[in-house]
Amino acid sequence: HRGPRINQDAVSKIRAKLSGSLILESWMGDFTVCDVNGSLLKPQQVIALSAIGNPDGFWRSLEVAGFSVVERVNLKDHSSISEGLVSELIRKYPDIKIVITEKDRVKLSSELSSLLYSLTSKLEFNDKKALVDLLIKKVTKIALSPL
Repeated sequence: HRGPRINQDAVSKIRAKLSGSLILESWMGDFTVCDVNGSLLKPQQVIALSAIGNPDGFWRSLEVAGFSVVERVNLKDHSSISEGLVSELIRKYPDIKIVITEKDRVKLSSELSSLLYSLTSKLEFNDKKALVDLLIKKVTKIALSPL
């Protein structure tokens, strides 16, 4: 399931203003939901649990990926997801999977993480070769500069 692509009219205007400059377009690629081992979860009803400042994009991405969010739980930004909260949600919705963000997964114990799924996406670029060339140029410049 693809995320939204950039507005091509806006890209054309930017290209015109920055004529001669390298412009790399990027967008969010396919959204998937996986468990801690990378096994995919097929679209179904889920609980969206997050501790991020603006969860709207997370919820919208789940819907773009075909999931139906039956409950949205958002904690204060950077909060920890507790075992108690997860247990409470599992008791309340025993047959519904809980999906979190990748950012939230890295803060969890392996035991708690194994109970949850996370939304993943790949960042895609229109010109991967140009990106690699640019990165090599920048890294080489840094490596060759005096300390």
